[in-house]
Amino acid sequence: MFDLVLSIWDAAVVDEKMRSNPLKKATIPRPNATTKEVQVWPEKRVHALEEAVEDRFKPAVFIGAGLGLRPGEVLAFSPDNIDREKMVYRCTRQLVMVKGVQKFKLPKGRKVREIPLGYGLLEKIDAYIEKYRPVAVTLPWGERDGQAYETVNLLMTKPSGVPYKNQSFHMGVWLPAFVAAGLAYVNDRDGMHALRHLSASLMLSRGVSIKELSAYLGHSSEAFTLRVYTHLMETSYERARAAIDSVFRPSSDLASAA
Repeated sequence: MFDLVLSIWDAAVVDEKMRSNPLKKATIPRPNATTKEVQVWPEKRVHALEEAVEDRFKPAVFIGAGLGLRPGEVLAFSPDNIDREKMVYRCTRQLVMVKGVQKFKLPKGRKVREIPLGYGLLEKIDAYIEKYRPVAVTLPWGERDGQAYETVNLLMTKPSGVPYKNQSFHMGVWLPAFVAAGLAYVNDRDGMHALRHLSASLMLSRGVSIKELSAYLGHSSEAFTLRVYTHLMETSYERARAAIDSVFRPSSDLASAA
């Protein structure tokens, strides 16, 4: 509730409806949230799902896991946003439903961002485009900035050229893929968001900092990223121990026993 009101008032400040966000004052402490620890899928689960999902929508798996996008950002993915020189994907929009109307909108928190793009992931995207050409889709623009519509070349659409709605995609594509793969679906763990968690864990395991990860995921703050993923970070016990040993050197017997 606190985060929801905070984001609403942040938007109000941007739209010049308020001077400042009162929830950001030091006198109003943020409540401590109690959240379940994120459980990361094993790699074989991702590949099993990619194999089972309908051919036309396989990019949902490798884009979600490869870029850490939210479901609405996956469905709004456009190859036009790929910078092949910098090897990044520029995430500039998501697909949302507003009062029953499907719209394009800026990413959550208006966090437009660049995400490093792997060479293997780009190969998979290019191979998909050879088979399914991107489709130009025009939808209302969900931001109050004077723009009425936006036309985007979407990577994935229904055969009719119409983009999927988030819930319809979940029921019509995502859940059937679990059945086809023979995987048990667990609520609150196995939605498309699981691919985002996997991406985060992979980056952390390769030494990507919390600051960088927070920017790639489009989180509201580095503190939020740390709260969600701190349990996935490797401990620094050995590095810390080595640092102390460089000053207070252990005897050879003790070091070899360790």
